[in-house]
Amino acid sequence: MTWATSRWGSLPCGRGGDGEELSRITTGMEFHAGILLEKESSPLIPTPAWLCRSNVNGGKGNTWEIALNHYANRANVSLPQTREQVMGHRPTGAGLMMVWETLTHGDMG
Repeated sequence: MTWATSRWGSLPCGRGGDGEELSRITTGMEFHAGILLEKESSPLIPTPAWLCRSNVNGGKGNTWEIALNHYANRANVSLPQTREQVMGHRPTGAGLMMVWETLTHGDMG
């Protein structure tokens, strides 16, 4: 998820992109979240061969909150799978400062 949060943070004045860029990022977020949710609920279902040579390792991860907050809460984009992924792993851990994101970005709007 760092690609989405890094991209958003690198835009001038915190703009999250629009049009094709917004669609590409949020579609990627939903795709990634869907794969992770599927792997968590049915770990024996094989990943398609074209995706990472069928070797997808996922899980809690971190850095989802910032992107969800920006695109779903601020830009009003529907991200049901991303929201489910985030809600299933709240609160994020506290091993590194970057994973305090539930506290700093969770549903902040």
